[in-house]
Amino acid sequence: MRPHGQWHINVTAELIHLTLHDAFNCEGVALLRQELRTKLAQVDVLPKLVLTDIRDSAIVIPDAYLDVEEMHSAMAAMGIEKVAYCCANNWRYGRFLLEPLWQHVPQIKRDYFKDEAAALAWLELSSTHQQSAG
Repeated sequence: MRPHGQWHINVTAELIHLTLHDAFNCEGVALLRQELRTKLAQVDVLPKLVLTDIRDSAIVIPDAYLDVEEMHSAMAAMGIEKVAYCCANNWRYGRFLLEPLWQHVPQIKRDYFKDEAAALAWLELSSTHQQSAG
């Protein structure tokens, strides 16, 4: 099947910033994971924090849930400590859909926010950090 889903990834020593668009299928999640691995290989220090912007995403289709759980397992294995989701007004829906996909890695703290400033504050990063990371 043709990959579905679009993304932008920015990685710094402090933060993985994912911006997701459209709905993801298995093939789309696989390509996202591949690019994320490539970007992580380019940094000297692996970040411990993730900000995922899903304001323009239908998240994933059910067929890709296992792939997302595997990505969450990989995040736990690399030492991710906190994941913030920016969901705009759909934060309850985002939590409803995503929380079951995190249950196997309860050590990673996560929360859902209406805007990026609130998400960054919870991650204990300033919005100026994000602007400079570009």
